[in-house]
Amino acid sequence: MKTISLGPTCISASIIQAMGLKTESYPLDWAQSGSEVVKELFMLDPIAFYWRHIFRPTLILHQQLDTRRLDPGELPTHSLIPSKVLYGYPWFYNPHADVNSHDRDYYLRCLRRFKLLVSDSTADVCCLLSDQPDIKSYDYLSIPSDAIKDFYSHIVRYVACNLKLVLLRIHKADTCYSDMSSIEVRPGKIWKISVSVPSLLYGTTAPVDRNYELQICASYLKNFLCTI
Repeated sequence: MKTISLGPTCISASIIQAMGLKTESYPLDWAQSGSEVVKELFMLDPIAFYWRHIFRPTLILHQQLDTRRLDPGELPTHSLIPSKVLYGYPWFYNPHADVNSHDRDYYLRCLRRFKLLVSDSTADVCCLLSDQPDIKSYDYLSIPSDAIKDFYSHIVRYVACNLKLVLLRIHKADTCYSDMSSIEVRPGKIWKISVSVPSLLYGTTAPVDRNYELQICASYLKNFLCTI
């Protein structure tokens, strides 16, 4: 089974990397994204997605990054995305890279690799969504079960692979980590996973030990993936 990141931040890709399962890059690995962007990732061909979400970012993202550029003549309003999304951000944005010819080639390779994977009728593909636990306001995945079922039903129409969806909720424990719990939202297709990490990682003065946190999540998740 191939495990890839569906965002909404780089935490999902980092956990896959910590599991030793990341062998190549996919479009949402190191970017901010959300449910509306993911829907279009499945719907659009690679070039269309690149032009709509990467080369010509949305109006909402322009306003978020630079509030001085509010002249409608300067903004690509054709690609406006509703600000209310099921989870994550209302845009695609990679804070680690600018859009240039090198990055264009990288994104197109990732997008084409993604399309080839989900179009393969022989492939088992697990898509991971993860919280970002060290920032309280980033509670991405408080999604009702019916809503995530509807989201899955939308994206699965555009694939030929056996698509599975895992939502990883990361919580702070009192003093130590606790056993992982899982809920099967849709039999054989969608799971909600909860992992607790020690609250001592979140002291007011000490920095978060991100590597330790990722290793805890990766250890539990890797064992879980062997069961589905």
